[in-house]
Amino acid sequence: MTKKEICKNSLSIAFSYAFKGFEVKSIIQESSGEIYAVSNILTDREKYHKLRIYTNAKGQYVRLYGRIFYLENLIKL
Repeated sequence: MTKKEICKNSLSIAFSYAFKGFEVKSIIQESSGEIYAVSNILTDREKYHKLRIYTNAKGQYVRLYGRIFYLENLIKL
């Protein structure tokens, strides 16, 4: 399945207003540390992502568009 198909078929887990709307759709086995997400949901140009979860002293984060986004900043649904 493609990123788009996985995101379309999954319910939202978490949300943020960063990146013009950012939704986490699916977490792939926490041991591998990857998530599927959609950005730009507040516009008509949704983009689908498969992102790796990184960890440092401040917490868990993903890199999107060259920026670090901490998962603690998400609103759980």
